[in-house]
Amino acid sequence: MGGRDGNQKRHKGALGAAANAKGHGAVLVTCDKTKERQSVSDALNILNEAADKFFPAKETQEQAEEKEEAGETTDSVQKKLQEEIVALQTQAKSRQTGRFTPLDTGVKGAVLIQFKDDSVSPTALMDKIFEQVESTKDFASRFIMRMIPLEKVGYSSVEAIKELAAPMVKAHVEAFKEEQKAAGTDEQLEFAVEFKRRNCTNLNSMDVINMLVDLVGEDKAKVNLTTPRSVLMVEVFRNTCGFSILTDFHRFKKYNVRSVIDPPVPGQQTAKKGEKDGKTEKKGDAAKTDDSTEKKTDDKKEEAAEVKAEDASKEE
Repeated sequence: MGGRDGNQKRHKGALGAAANAKGHGAVLVTCDKTKERQSVSDALNILNEAADKFFPAKETQEQAEEKEEAGETTDSVQKKLQEEIVALQTQAKSRQTGRFTPLDTGVKGAVLIQFKDDSVSPTALMDKIFEQVESTKDFASRFIMRMIPLEKVGYSSVEAIKELAAPMVKAHVEAFKEEQKAAGTDEQLEFAVEFKRRNCTNLNSMDVINMLVDLVGEDKAKVNLTTPRSVLMVEVFRNTCGFSILTDFHRFKKYNVRSVIDPPVPGQQTAKKGEKDGKTEKKGDAAKTDDSTEKKTDDKKEEAAEVKAEDASKEE
């Protein structure tokens, strides 16, 4: 009886581990801790609907041949009907095999949704979803708080994060330089590092931050913690980590659905932020060992980034 009750308390035990998403993209969904099951269902519906709309599944060779054969043996009306049927079958098959798979992070109120279709970028898909939320002020879930895109998932060690981040940072910096060259401008890439960890005590945040700052380099780049063009996002949950480079992080309120739908009044936001900073400043960078997901301080991150920026300016 006791074991059965334990299984009922945490339904996520039936899900695969978040580490299974290693090497793939994902979305980290944070939600009401008592509504995980409904939030997972909502998230899958939202992702599937958006993916079908903006990134429709490609036909397999077999399905393409079926369409061709149907076209050769039927008239135009039947052909059109057959094409619609095949399209629905393609969509249904992609959902059956799973374009998205929910995984257990080991943290209450946080579920990882793995992207099994590597042709779909988590950042691109989430930006489309949040553009709609921003425009309509509507969202198909009452319990989801944030949906954070993670381009790659790996293990939560400095070396593993560097392996994930290095090629993405290099490509991002090079793309920025090409944009500047094409526009005939010579601006610096202003960036910040957002580091958040949940139920992980064996990873030093300053080590990760300094490593990422070194990857960006000092050539035409500087830290901007207030209005960065690019945010290097690191999300750690137990022994798993996700990484992204986000250019709309602040536009979409850190991918917080409720804040996009009902943005706080600037004056009130500043007051609340001051109160929160005063409370969290004492916590430093101590990792939380409980299951809290949304109230993590970034003070050490800011200190590390500022120290790194100061060191870089001195060397120059």
